[in-house]
Amino acid sequence: MKFHSDEDLWYAFQVGNREALDQLFRSYYPSLYRYGLKICRNIHQTEESIQDFFLYLFEHRSHLGKPSSTKAYLLGSYRRRLLRQLQAERSRTRIHSQAAAEQVDIEFSIDEVLISDEKKQHVNHLILTTLNELPKRQREVLYLRYYQELSINDISEILDISYQGVVNTMYKGMKSLRGSEALKKILIFISIITPYIIS
Repeated sequence: MKFHSDEDLWYAFQVGNREALDQLFRSYYPSLYRYGLKICRNIHQTEESIQDFFLYLFEHRSHLGKPSSTKAYLLGSYRRRLLRQLQAERSRTRIHSQAAAEQVDIEFSIDEVLISDEKKQHVNHLILTTLNELPKRQREVLYLRYYQELSINDISEILDISYQGVVNTMYKGMKSLRGSEALKKILIFISIITPYIIS
């Protein structure tokens, strides 16, 4: 069955269409997987939590709203569910406080900052280091904006913070990046290697 829009797909899913569930799963699994892995850093737990999440959605589909953005709705709901699960595990082992559990510690991987040429490996390392030195919330907002390609409204919905809060966090993150010594080194390095890239 062909669904012409996310709205059609969501409606079919809500009335119990299993093809719609399958298409939702296939369409959004990669984004949920990347985000889940950033949050819990465990492949098995990420895969299992996504399957549990879709099972939960299907069982509660009649009580779900009509999202303005399916991707933002799924990422936000999944994030909250996964954080509750992690918090419950941490409460049992008493390792982290509640405040620590609410801050997602996104770390960027080399694949996400790859520049495509082995000669630029040094640049990749500097970018990776610079991004991972940002505070947790700034990293998460930048990840959602530039790697998940979400709008500020979508990020606001996912993180349950105001639109202005997202803008301010992005601004602080970009300001930190602009002021970093590592970024200055990157710019110098790029200016040195540019003639070799062009030739």
